[in-house]
Amino acid sequence: MKNIQKIITALITVVFAIVLPIGINANDSFIAGEGLEPLEKVQKDFIYENREIQGQTIAVPISKNKCILYRVRVNLAIEGKINEFVEELKQRNAESETSGWMQWQIGQRKVENENTGDSLVLIKTYYVKGGVHPVSFIQGMTFDKKGNEIPFKEQKSIEKLLKTDIDKWVKTTAKKEGHQLFEDTNVEELPQNYYIGRNGKTYVLFQEYDIAPYSEGWIALPVEN
Repeated sequence: MKNIQKIITALITVVFAIVLPIGINANDSFIAGEGLEPLEKVQKDFIYENREIQGQTIAVPISKNKCILYRVRVNLAIEGKINEFVEELKQRNAESETSGWMQWQIGQRKVENENTGDSLVLIKTYYVKGGVHPVSFIQGMTFDKKGNEIPFKEQKSIEKLLKTDIDKWVKTTAKKEGHQLFEDTNVEELPQNYYIGRNGKTYVLFQEYDIAPYSEGWIALPVEN
């Protein structure tokens, strides 16, 4: 049995050794959630700049919105996330040899409605050499029409949601969406993490293992407007 496990682990390691240099950015068919699509497809909104980060080429999105102030604020926020990723990767490598990559996706777009801002989603993935599988973290960034990031509790749909029974809402919505939660799941407070899809819906984001097994991945629960 142990030999079989070693063989499986070795095969997984080989696969990630091949895939990691390419990165998730190469997979333009990957969709992180409802109302999203890979940011690299949206040429009217953003351009990409390739950077060498920790020995890997990472595609960094840059807003090219016609409003200079909006563009500057959004790009500074993105730069902040890039810097966080670099520091996290350094810390992880200080403990174990770790590869990392990232992908950006977009939901709501300012270019389609000047009275709103872009809603971006960042997926950061890390793989420890010899590990059974990678771990991923998803993070939403939603901006207003001036380029300021909208805090979780100030998003209108979420303001209404916070006045309801949170645990009941999570369990009911997850079941409706077909997710299998941990049996002992009890949500007292929502994660400060969301995005707005191109479909206009707001989605609350839960990380892997937050409320469900790894097989469920991260979970995006839609909020009624």
